[in-house]
Amino acid sequence: MSIAKVIIDGVPKGTAWLIQAQHVVTAAHCVGTEGTNARIQFFNPANNSFDAEVDATVVRRNLLLDAALLRLSAPRPDLAPLAVSKCGTENSHPNWNGAGFPAAGEGLVGIFGFNGSVALMRTTILRAGVPAAAIQLTCVQGLNQFPAQQLVDDEGTPIHALAGISGSAVCLPDRAERVLGIVRCSMAPLGPGTIYATPIEAVWAEFAPHLPGIALHQWSRTGGSIHHDAAR
Repeated sequence: MSIAKVIIDGVPKGTAWLIQAQHVVTAAHCVGTEGTNARIQFFNPANNSFDAEVDATVVRRNLLLDAALLRLSAPRPDLAPLAVSKCGTENSHPNWNGAGFPAAGEGLVGIFGFNGSVALMRTTILRAGVPAAAIQLTCVQGLNQFPAQQLVDDEGTPIHALAGISGSAVCLPDRAERVLGIVRCSMAPLGPGTIYATPIEAVWAEFAPHLPGIALHQWSRTGGSIHHDAAR
């Protein structure tokens, strides 16, 4: 499975996912500055357990986007990276799903799935007083069973038991499991079952120089189907 736990100084901090054989993406507030180290631990669904931890280095970190790119100490050719797809701005809202590793508490153990619909394709939230593009998500299964709070505050302090899903890939639930964004920190007012994600095109633009060969696709929704155009 291409989803992993991010561990700093022995403490789980968030969720990462494989974008290339030797690179993972997570939330910036889950890791240190560029050049610092983290440990990555991939989940193995075959035996419902985790692989051994591996070293990783922060290659790029952008706090406004709340996104970070980490290079693994060795590639994982046995795992399939998730594909990335730019979302459109039309009013028809697709479904989405995600998976991550919540912080300890409330009886949650192992990988945790959640899903819902896209409430707003494009909105703006503030990060340390600076506007940042975001996707507003409505969660209809998973997060809605808990009091609605975003995962961490603006200084990165956990304010909810589900803090560990920061950095999770927000995917279109088609066969390709296309990533349209990553779960991010937000200080915006939230209602029950609401979270925010950074649009994947902003993440891709930031990390593309470090990811040769990675294509950004575009999807559109026509007649209830998701279509992928040529890579951008």
